[in-house]
Amino acid sequence: MGAYSPTEVIAKERRIPLTDLTIEDDTPFVLENLDALSDWQRKVLWLDVDAVTNETQDRYHIQYFMEMNALRGEYQAFGHIYSGTTPSNPFGIFAKSVHEKRYRVYAGTTEDIYLAFPPRT
Repeated sequence: MGAYSPTEVIAKERRIPLTDLTIEDDTPFVLENLDALSDWQRKVLWLDVDAVTNETQDRYHIQYFMEMNALRGEYQAFGHIYSGTTPSNPFGIFAKSVHEKRYRVYAGTTEDIYLAFPPRT
C-alpha cells in the first residue's frame, strides 16, 4: 500500500535457505526489523487518535476509520480478534477516542465510518 518503499523492503530482506523452507512457510524470505502489523498497532491502534503522529499518518496514508458493528471496539487480523484496553490488547483506546473526538461521516446498518485524520492544510 506504499507504506514502505521497495528500497526499504529490499534492505531488510533475508532469504531463507532452500533447505530450511517448510510447507508452513509462505515466502522464501523474511524481513528483519520490519513488522508492519506491530508498527500499525504501536503507532496507530494502541494510541489516542490525537497522539498519532503526522509522520505515521503520512506513511500509511490514513484518513478514515471504518468500524463494523460485529467488531465494535475490536479489530481482526491474521485470524485473531483483538479487543479491550489492557496493555496486551489496548485497541479500545484508539476506537474510543475516535468515537469521542471525530466526526462520523457515515452511519450504516452494519458499519460506521469516521473522518479520523482530516487533511492538513
